[in-house]
Amino acid sequence: MEIKLKNLLLALLFVGALIIHNEKLYSNESEETVIEPDEIIVTSSFIEQNLSDLDDPIHVIDGEDTIFDTTVSLGESLDNLLGVQSSDFGSAVGHPIIRGLSGNRVRIMNNGKTLRDVSTIGDDHMNEVDLNDIQQIEIVRGPSSLLYSSGTVGGIVNIIDNTIAREDFKEPKLNIGLESQSVNDGEAGSFSYQNNLGGFNISLAYKDSQFDNYDIPNGAIIHTEDEHHDEDEHHDEEEHHDEDEHHDEDEHEMEIDYFNKDYSETSFAVNFSRDVNDNFTVSLGLARVERAPSAVELFMNGAHLVTGRFEVGNTDLESETANNVDLNIFYQNNNFSLRGNIFKNDIDNYIYLQDETEEEHEEHEEHDDHGGLILANFLQKDAELEGYEFEISQIFTFDRGNLSLSLGRDSVTGEFKNGMNIPRIVPARNIITVSYSEDNLVARLTYKDVEEQNDIGEGETATEAYEMLDFSLRKTFVLNNQNKISLSLFGKNLLDEVARNHASFVKNEVPLPGRNYGLKLNYKF
Repeated sequence: MEIKLKNLLLALLFVGALIIHNEKLYSNESEETVIEPDEIIVTSSFIEQNLSDLDDPIHVIDGEDTIFDTTVSLGESLDNLLGVQSSDFGSAVGHPIIRGLSGNRVRIMNNGKTLRDVSTIGDDHMNEVDLNDIQQIEIVRGPSSLLYSSGTVGGIVNIIDNTIAREDFKEPKLNIGLESQSVNDGEAGSFSYQNNLGGFNISLAYKDSQFDNYDIPNGAIIHTEDEHHDEDEHHDEEEHHDEDEHHDEDEHEMEIDYFNKDYSETSFAVNFSRDVNDNFTVSLGLARVERAPSAVELFMNGAHLVTGRFEVGNTDLESETANNVDLNIFYQNNNFSLRGNIFKNDIDNYIYLQDETEEEHEEHEEHDDHGGLILANFLQKDAELEGYEFEISQIFTFDRGNLSLSLGRDSVTGEFKNGMNIPRIVPARNIITVSYSEDNLVARLTYKDVEEQNDIGEGETATEAYEMLDFSLRKTFVLNNQNKISLSLFGKNLLDEVARNHASFVKNEVPLPGRNYGLKLNYKF
């Protein structure tokens, strides 16, 4: 009987965790080695605090340890973190989805300041965030996000790159990066420089990325019976029957409707925490958040070619009101840790984009009402999202380095109060990570088991389960006290799985990239 890889890995890790945490191994008579983590400073609030002093579920990720590939999107770079997934619009375009919420419900910040770029218009637009020289990324999920940014329903992603210096640069820093990868014949080059000249902190940065369409596994393209096999028929037909008709027609006077409507965004949050003992901590977060509809949700009325839809806004939309409850637990005993949380988010007037049915689309096609695009309307209904995140981890110490094992699972469900499913809700996942570090060497293997998603909304298609195996290796060569050369190798989707992102509007047409190998070289002076 064939045993699937995911079942074997899950079984091994569960058994290993139970053995590791056996009380016999942690008896008072045994000699224990405790790893003291480096001090981590949280900068989201612009008030420097130790992470251990905070009750909020803040995740701080070292940019150098996490992002090996500078050509990925912000969402993809965080996709292995529990509770965080990514939307997808092809190569390098993807936004974080936190606990099933995305778009304007997730606040993207740079050095504590909210980004005001075109990504706020739609998920198909890139964030103006350079992933090349990031110091750290801070992620806040759930009610605690309100402590750092008002009106945030889902969470916050804060990118720290020290472009805005919090203190004077003490010495010049030069970073040169080169990258190459196989899946899209991609190449990237970057340059950054920091120095204090005449009392002025100066930061310079440059990046250039070039890549073709990415490769996908064989069999990933879906062909339909109604595809036209004779393209010449279309080209031979007269494309413009009477262009003059458009120009000679009398111009219609446009009727302008002035929009005037008041919206409120009153929000509050409170957090309670208690140390049960030296090893166990419990916290409870409560929040009520209001979010006014965006300009796109209100006024959009036209073709959105990237999503393949003719989107129609709704000026009758009311503000969303989210009531969020978040229960967190954390347990640590020496090198063993367990953390978990459950959450529930009741959202009144939840705003979503509803696709028309196949029957409605066929009717529109006959009349060519929307240029063959799917008609999608912005609607709102009362909704409820609930889910959990759970992770166990163990660190092994050796003479030369540390081996870390972790097993995590996250899940979120979303339904309207009438019992129908919210469209484009991310599926549940199991994530296994094995990492090894010693001196200037870091290696990481991540296995991600993404389950099928059959809880679909109206007009939506289901997605199959898939497995994703990624590997990364970084070796740093210290030339002297200041100069470093880092060589990074990465491999993604090593199993060459056919994978489709359920949260993507174009999942049926655009699968995720196939097997990808890459090399990155960084020089720091």
